[in-house]
Amino acid sequence: LSRAKNPELNFGPSDEPKIIFFAHSPFMFAEKDNVNQNKELFYAPVSTLTDNKIPWKPFCKHSDEIKGIIARGNAVYCRTTKGNNNSRIIKVSLPNPDFSTASEILAGDKDWKISSMSESKDYLLIRMTKNGIENKIMLYDFATGKLEEMHVPLKGTIFMLPYSVFTNEFAVGNTSWTEPF
Repeated sequence: LSRAKNPELNFGPSDEPKIIFFAHSPFMFAEKDNVNQNKELFYAPVSTLTDNKIPWKPFCKHSDEIKGIIARGNAVYCRTTKGNNNSRIIKVSLPNPDFSTASEILAGDKDWKISSMSESKDYLLIRMTKNGIENKIMLYDFATGKLEEMHVPLKGTIFMLPYSVFTNEFAVGNTSWTEPF
């Protein structure tokens, strides 16, 4: 992945090329990483990685306001601020991503902002924050499409990180300005 080998991707001198893989997806993504927090991504089948020329296709532009992605099978879960300053999680399908027909998994509201997402074996973990202090974790079941809040008997800033994408075990961290722990 380079400006010389992939001129059609229009990498500039300040763009850092990255290739992103997901363990549970047959697609890989090329990212133009730079100071813009909105992603510009391209995708191609992982099976073409060793080809002389990888057939990269556009996935999203800066104007789509994609902040992060997680790919699972042909589905791509995107955190976007387009249409909602407190973020939304939307789902698009490859090989023909269409953000205008994306299904919405979860939207931030006037109180709760979606701040991050990660994946485990069976779940998309969505971290939401309120006033920058309170947190809650939402679990989206990849198999059923069911979304539910994960109840954690802690108050304050809760961080949950999956140990890997091959297990449903999580590391839980907690800090607080207002509650003893």
